[in-house]
Amino acid sequence: MADEISVNALLAKNSLAIMHNESVFPRTIDNQLESQLGKVGSNGYKTGSTVSINRPARVVSTTGANLTIDADGNAIALNDFVEDPITFTVNNTYDRLKVAHSFDAEQLELELTKESSRIGDPQGLQLANDLERKMMKEALVGVQNGFVATGVGAFKISVDDVLYAQATLDSLTCPMENRTMLIPPFARAQLSGQNATLFTPTTNEAILKKGYINEYAGASMHSYNMLPAISIPAIAGSASVTTNVADGASSVTVTFGAQTGNKVFPAGTVLTLVGNGRVNPETRESIGTDYTFTAKESFTVLAGGGNVVITIDDSAKIYSASDNGARQNIEALPQSGDVVTIVGASTSDDNVTVFDRVLMYNEMAFTGVCLPLPAKLSGADAQRADYDGFSLRVTTQYDSTSDDEVTRFDIWGRAISQRAEYSVVIFVPKA
Repeated sequence: MADEISVNALLAKNSLAIMHNESVFPRTIDNQLESQLGKVGSNGYKTGSTVSINRPARVVSTTGANLTIDADGNAIALNDFVEDPITFTVNNTYDRLKVAHSFDAEQLELELTKESSRIGDPQGLQLANDLERKMMKEALVGVQNGFVATGVGAFKISVDDVLYAQATLDSLTCPMENRTMLIPPFARAQLSGQNATLFTPTTNEAILKKGYINEYAGASMHSYNMLPAISIPAIAGSASVTTNVADGASSVTVTFGAQTGNKVFPAGTVLTLVGNGRVNPETRESIGTDYTFTAKESFTVLAGGGNVVITIDDSAKIYSASDNGARQNIEALPQSGDVVTIVGASTSDDNVTVFDRVLMYNEMAFTGVCLPLPAKLSGADAQRADYDGFSLRVTTQYDSTSDDEVTRFDIWGRAISQRAEYSVVIFVPKA
């Protein structure tokens, strides 16, 4: 008896192979939590299921054998073991991506029996692109280190800018292996002009074929066109912290002066607490740069000025030395009146500056979550493929009303910031 061909199983495998191979960002971030999210062959996560992921705990050591007094005679307070779990509900809205078709069933089965079948390729490619854009958008609001490229002469970004990004990660004890740098085509062209030896004709030919450039500044550099540009309005006058910020704060309220009109700042805008340093998460000592934080959501500064609440990603909550979970990331908690600036904002009232963003990160900065969806569905032929942290389901169902069959390709994915200090964004002016 001949083996029975499962059309949807072949579709799922073909589509997943393309989605996996065409992805860049999802394959360069952590997905080791796959075993916590669901084993291959399990029925998957239904809508409404709750998933919890623990962030890495922070600990601190003390001298001496005594648990209450250190070797210098100072009192010791035992720290809590805190993992800051991220809990979310499996939803059917923005985390679900799908493609649907009404196939010619006979042609489909004939095509899938061919060794070089391309059925499933366009679906996998489209889902790869959509997942890439979605995860990048989610990751960028968790990046907490950012600065504007200084460039050299006519070039908007220089080797020094890239090395400064590398030094930022090094100073925060970011692991030196498994680092990636994603650079948009415009910024790559600028860096190529400034450093022609990096982009030889042979290298440029390879870029056109696969996007990978070179190992540079301790990171695998990729030419990447899915990092969205960001537009930063000008801001007039000075800004300052409105009220004292407490340990574990997930927002900062900032008071702005009067503007010529309402100014809308997008999610991903980076702000600086002037004179308040970022600290190394292991040594708890200042790294010599001001503390920066990123707006998780867009915010508006009204023409008349006033107080604005700026939300921060959970991975980047502000902690001082007094935090009992050893999560200190700033020299001192921000106080009312502390000066705040916006990275890249002009002081000319009507200007809007457009920036490309170059992203350098270690794989542990973010976690990609691609949940396996249920494969046992009543009245439908559902097949799922799982590989290397990716999961894709293909389902065919008959509609008796239209006397037609619809085949759909579904994935469920999102990116989560895990170690905010392990990533840095370079703002490169586009003009």
